[in-house]
Amino acid sequence: MILSMTGFAAVAAELPGLSLSVELRSVNHRYLDVTVKLPDELRHLEPTLRERLSEELKRGKVECRVGMQPDHARRRDARGECRAGGPAR
Repeated sequence: MILSMTGFAAVAAELPGLSLSVELRSVNHRYLDVTVKLPDELRHLEPTLRERLSEELKRGKVECRVGMQPDHARRRDARGECRAGGPAR
């Protein structure tokens, strides 16, 4: 088991039809405090993810952030027609 409570990790993957990214951040904290931020489509996985993190970690303030973007949104973004969060400017 890793003993340090301060850390950061990020990974991204291009899967068929979508882009997925995951970030983990942790800082020292007296107790275990887990925050999970998921897209609406993955919200049903939150209890399982919290449980898995709690099995491995004993203390610290941990934030897990997952991002997901469909292929069609990335293609429109690259052409400048549409950006996440609103129209191109």
